[in-house]
Amino acid sequence: INSRFCFPLSLTILSLGGPCRRSLLAPLPACAVNCIYYKEKRRRCQLISGEIFSLLPRGNILPLSCICYAGVIVMKNRKWKVLSVCLLLPLAVGGLSALLTRNGMKAFKTIRKPPLTPPEWVFPAIWTVLFLLMGMASFLVLDSGKSRREIRRALGVYGLQLGVNFFWPILFFNLGAYLFSLLWLILLWILILAANLRFSRISLTAGRLLLPYLLWTAFAGYLNAGVWLLN
Repeated sequence: INSRFCFPLSLTILSLGGPCRRSLLAPLPACAVNCIYYKEKRRRCQLISGEIFSLLPRGNILPLSCICYAGVIVMKNRKWKVLSVCLLLPLAVGGLSALLTRNGMKAFKTIRKPPLTPPEWVFPAIWTVLFLLMGMASFLVLDSGKSRREIRRALGVYGLQLGVNFFWPILFFNLGAYLFSLLWLILLWILILAANLRFSRISLTAGRLLLPYLLWTAFAGYLNAGVWLLN
């Protein structure tokens, strides 16, 4: 069978059903196989009272003497892929922005800074954690099971603030436009707050994961304002 998935496992087969006009197969005994190939496309799975049932597309019966189901593992594999994309997207945005502003960081060392300015190594460490938290938050929103319209709106605001976040280091470090970058940072804070509110309506945990990002951006606004006033 043409498929990308192969799972060596031994499972107790419970039942095969779903939107198929063929007769429902009775529960089968335990079956051990070396490899099961199963296509993820157009497949749904349910976990009901601890029993695994497979819902196959219409008329699609696997031609095996005993039917084994690996759908739950396939679903978990798919979720891991979505989670990876959600985590890598903000990291890629932050990494590209840092790459473009690496020369501007040299000029930042020579300017006067306000009190409570942390050491330079703190900035990339904190931003890495914040990007991971916002990636996890976006995954929880995607995986919430809420309406597509609600999820699309929340992720739209999330993507917008991510784009604004990308340009702020360029304005601050490369161009040295401290006042404009401060106004830009205020816009970013407002967008983060909007994303936080929309995320919280879908998943309270997702909203809470954005709170450190919101607080750090407010602190970054203080640093930005201090640099503008002192220089």
